[in-house]
Amino acid sequence: MPSNLTNPELEAHILADRNDLSAYLVYSDWLSERGDPRGELIAIQAKLKERPGDVALEATQAKLMADNGVDWLGPLVGKGDDDVAVRWHLGFLDSVRLGPPLDEHMTSELVSPETIEQLVKLPGIALLRELIVGSIDYDDYPTSWDGCIDALAAHGVPAGLERLEFNRGGTWDISSTELGNLSPLYPRLGTLRELSIEMGSMELGEMNLPALRSLTITTGGLKGGNLESIRKASWPHLERLTICIGESDNDYGCDVQLEDVTKLLTELKVPRLKHLCLANSDHEDAFVGELVRSKLLPQLSSIELSRGTFGNQGARDLLQHAAAFKHLDLIDLTHNYVSPALAARLATIGPRVVLEDSEGTDDEDREDDRYVTISE
Repeated sequence: MPSNLTNPELEAHILADRNDLSAYLVYSDWLSERGDPRGELIAIQAKLKERPGDVALEATQAKLMADNGVDWLGPLVGKGDDDVAVRWHLGFLDSVRLGPPLDEHMTSELVSPETIEQLVKLPGIALLRELIVGSIDYDDYPTSWDGCIDALAAHGVPAGLERLEFNRGGTWDISSTELGNLSPLYPRLGTLRELSIEMGSMELGEMNLPALRSLTITTGGLKGGNLESIRKASWPHLERLTICIGESDNDYGCDVQLEDVTKLLTELKVPRLKHLCLANSDHEDAFVGELVRSKLLPQLSSIELSRGTFGNQGARDLLQHAAAFKHLDLIDLTHNYVSPALAARLATIGPRVVLEDSEGTDDEDREDDRYVTISE
């Protein structure tokens, strides 16, 4: 029986309104009329939305999966949770994670350009919302994900992909990993709403992600050129920006200086930005003054200066300029070096101030004994 039928016109109709159940049922009928069992899968999963836990429906769904797994899942079929996680929605793949869960100390041979090439050709891939590319099994230094990027650029991503994540997993030291050059992939990501990257180094190039709502970069080796890529891009819909920077001029690749962040805050084009995180930096005390001078601060609802060296000088500056931050809902200073006395005063400035994982003391001699949390 056919197993690779697709109807781009009906898929486009669903993408225009993912909540339109009737459009899925039309697709179900279209597939069933042509003898494709995925039509029945759509119908069964539609009924399960109305009757979750129905034993008979779940048994039918399980049998359909068992009988058609090879056709529907290709290289993913029969793999355990350490290699892959799949979520279905009304007969279509909704989320795929290649590689182990982020907190597992493992790698997977499934994370490869060959798997990605096969993945994007699967019959139920057209409406994929989320793709997570995790820890690659590659015995070299630095471990690189550039082949996976090239495969996605060459073979395409589903037209409605909304979330894309690249992470180094729990095995590799972050400084021993590199994403590669993300630029070739941008033309494929016109609908992307969320991009998350956790790698030691990366090339971002000329960023063009017009639908993006959230950008998260977790690294200990950010380059000034990476900040420049973010600064120069147009972000008409960006609401959340999270950048972990690293310790400047260390052994792990970070070369970002305070002037780079100043330029970012001065020139960034983000009319809808509400949350700004500048984390994991040894310049965090100085960020307070830069935020006060920035035109961005009044439009924000939360800021995060966490996981770095935020200490007593930053706390004093916050207190001095408390009126400029009073409109915020949240100031996250997790992992800080603020003294207990100053922490008590910060709790009174208006926004909710998070001071968890504090290593601050009232001993000013410890001011230089500070470190960022993400480096090696």
